[in-house]
Amino acid sequence: GSPDSSRFVFGLDDPMTLLLGSPGAAPAPLASGTRFRWVDASTYVYTSGRAGAWTLTRGSVGGPAVAIASPAGDFVDYDTAY
Repeated sequence: GSPDSSRFVFGLDDPMTLLLGSPGAAPAPLASGTRFRWVDASTYVYTSGRAGAWTLTRGSVGGPAVAIASPAGDFVDYDTAY
């Protein structure tokens, strides 16, 4: 869940389909991606694409998602700092 525990993200049916949830609210579609990580209570990053053609995206709950990098390679890993 998010660092403040007010939200969580999960995959449904397809692990690349990310949904945003919060206690007492219905889940909402968030993105098509994987390797989701929270940066802070409302900002997140995730990868989308496929091996050799990844996109690292940064988004904000209620705001737009923006591609921030296009790493090459079959396997991509990254880390976030709070």
